[in-house]
Amino acid sequence: MEHKYSTRQKAALNETDFSGLLPIPKAAKIIGVQYRQLLDAVETGNVPHYQLGKSRRLVSVPEVVSIMQTRGGSHE
Repeated sequence: MEHKYSTRQKAALNETDFSGLLPIPKAAKIIGVQYRQLLDAVETGNVPHYQLGKSRRLVSVPEVVSIMQTRGGSHE
């Protein structure tokens, strides 16, 4: 299933530097999903994350978007 991005989401995706990793709240905002939805996906192992220190978890926006496209998940 192909995802339909809103104009706001397309602009955010086009203007964002994806070379690095982002904290889950910021990544969720850029992708256009709720923070809790992305956090749940990380906690269940559906989305890979990278640990920075004891508590800070980071994700790669391109990885998350790719997983969502592959699995046909909604991000409304």
